Amino acid sequence: MSPGRPISTRIIVALSVGIALVLVSAAAWAKETVWTAILSNLGEVQKLRPMDNRRQYELEAKGAKVTGFPDDFLRRRTLAEIIKSGLSCGCGDYAFAFCFLIESKGFQTIYIDAVALNYSAIEHGDSGHTGIAVKDRDSGSWILVDPTNNKIISADWDPTAMLYESPAGQFWIGYKGPLDKYPVADHPGLRVFYAETLRSVPKDVWEKELLAFDFVVDNSLKTKDGAYANPNMEAFLGRPAVTFKALGIHPSRSVKVTLKSWDKKTGTSDVIQESDGSWTCFVQDRGRMSASLTDWITAAIFRSTGRR
Repeated sequence: MSPGRPISTRIIVALSVGIALVLVSAAAWAKETVWTAILSNLGEVQKLRPMDNRRQYELEAKGAKVTGFPDDFLRRRTLAEIIKSGLSCGCGDYAFAFCFLIESKGFQTIYIDAVALNYSAIEHGDSGHTGIAVKDRDSGSWILVDPTNNKIISADWDPTAMLYESPAGQFWIGYKGPLDKYPVADHPGLRVFYAETLRSVPKDVWEKELLAFDFVVDNSLKTKDGAYANPNMEAFLGRPAVTFKALGIHPSRSVKVTLKSWDKKTGTSDVIQESDGSWTCFVQDRGRMSASLTDWITAAIFRSTGRR
């Protein structure tokens, strides 16, 4: 036998190494488990089919049979009822279902509901988004998930954060906490919740999230006598100024946007940046020119340039 440590010492060293490997493996397994659970449950949630806003449904809601359009079921059904129906009326249902599934595996969650930081939310008071934060039991960090868009937003989310950015846009959080403490129980309650959350958004946040526009209307969107061909154009052009006055803000960034008629052959609308830094937006001649169009232009610019 070769000289070296006594057999008993080598046995102890081997056992120590073995125990250490087991502990490391256990820690790695714990971390893998949270990610595996998140990914598998995201897959399950994506099996929910979106409801058609044009039709009515008869579904269970809090134990009663209810007939209504998708909005009539907003924040109204239990987690089990959503999963049983296989239908989703919006982001809340995806988040509820994901929360139900992930908590059933023993993970701690934070339910998040937030209002959109855009013109549509200000004008209609009914625009927001949900998310779920899942605690990694090994590291103690929170993993932020957007179940609706099947995305993991952050592997180390800060629970004190008030801004929530997802593929759906930028949002201001109105509630974050246990799902069973969530205060909204129906669509009217959701509208009240969004209105209250909108009032809590600091002015400096609005000034960063909204753009001021210097709109130029191309002749392709005018009649022969120079008037706007679209009767909704005047209100569209004035929307930002009206919004800024109501909020008492002065956005930190202004952009020049030329509006032109879209390609009637291809039906293509787009927002493109010109060489001088200005933007061109191709829009429908007879479109509604609603707040969602202003939001679409804003989102396209932010996607290209960031919020600088």
